[in-house]
Amino acid sequence: MALLASAAAAVLALFAAAASPPPGPAPLPGPAPPPDPPGMDLLRAKRQATKAARSPSTPCPFLADDAKPVVDVPGTNRRAPFALYPLGFSKGGRFAWLETSQSFDDDQRSWTLHVVDLDRDRALVDRVFFVHTTGVGAMCAAGASTIARLLEQQQIDYGTPPTLAPADDPKAPPTIEVVAGKRDPEMARTPYRVLLRGPEGSKQLGRLWRVESESGEAPRAAPVVVGLLRSPFEPRVAVLATQKVIGVEAVEATMVTVLGGRLDRGWRKEAP
Repeated sequence: MALLASAAAAVLALFAAAASPPPGPAPLPGPAPPPDPPGMDLLRAKRQATKAARSPSTPCPFLADDAKPVVDVPGTNRRAPFALYPLGFSKGGRFAWLETSQSFDDDQRSWTLHVVDLDRDRALVDRVFFVHTTGVGAMCAAGASTIARLLEQQQIDYGTPPTLAPADDPKAPPTIEVVAGKRDPEMARTPYRVLLRGPEGSKQLGRLWRVESESGEAPRAAPVVVGLLRSPFEPRVAVLATQKVIGVEAVEATMVTVLGGRLDRGWRKEAP
């Protein structure tokens, strides 16, 4: 009986195999997904901020949780809070820092990673992250891995953050001087030259502008040099200058400009 049952099972298996259609060709791949709509990056950043707000603090490899900013502007009912944390230099003349601020129309705090090429004062990275709480820890929970990856791509050495040095100490040259130019009455703007001075002479690092409300642009105050940071790899400095900017509803914001300067060439004996 066992042999007959086995034979019957074999016959049934043959009929089942004959009734089954042969396998067809593999299905063709579907169409490629459509590109992200405009603003999707910003939406993802805000979703990440919401997720980070529920997550525990994540340590940053590039910034200590108790790090102190070199620029710290407290917020008021007419002034947006602002802070700046230097991160480091590369061996090829790049400088990185983080800025954080908060607008008045929502409860989110923005953190912006900046990397510039100090040879040309050209922006290389400008990446924004959003968090719902203040503090370095909240920023790390939102974007520590992404920021670290971007810093490594730009070859920034963030092991020891650079120290801000005063811009007017004659015992530790160079010093920085801001010289006002002639006001343009038609443009309602005044140029300010940022000069580097040392034993070798002087050199102009760049030009900033004070902008009046008559210009039709957001009013901008005269620049104030905060200090300078020295590269540990080469004779080069990054100069930090701030300006007050008056935005909508007379709310004051802080704008930072970073200007690079070499210390081993480009000096002029006479004042520029």
